Amino acid sequence: MGESLRTTKEIADLLGVSKSTVYRYIKSNAIHEASQNGSALLYDESALKLIKQGLSIPTESEVDSDRITKESVESVQKELIETLKSQIESQKEQLDIKDTQIAELQKANDQFQQLLLYEQQRNTKLIEENTDKKRWWTWWK
Repeated sequence: MGESLRTTKEIADLLGVSKSTVYRYIKSNAIHEASQNGSALLYDESALKLIKQGLSIPTESEVDSDRITKESVESVQKELIETLKSQIESQKEQLDIKDTQIAELQKANDQFQQLLLYEQQRNTKLIEENTDKKRWWTWWK
């Protein structure tokens, strides 16, 4: 017997759960003991592995993997934040440019309206002058 056999209490201590949690899991999943020492039931490594998986107790490699995953998630999040900050800054610059363009267009529009008003007034004055010269009673003067 090269395999190490463990009691329910030893498995519970190893996994950091209560003895009753391990006992209930063994009974509900019909895991059979590998041996018996008096009244103590002994379980082998394959039973321990089943219990560990069933109770979702992560192995050391899974804990390391989770840590690596968390670090990579944090890295991706930091990169995303920097990208978003850069995009916001770029959009602010674009808004400043658009604000300047709008102000320039409003100024040009104001100037155009002033010029149009001036031309309309001038045309009205010319029409009045022309109409005054062509009155029918002035033809005999």
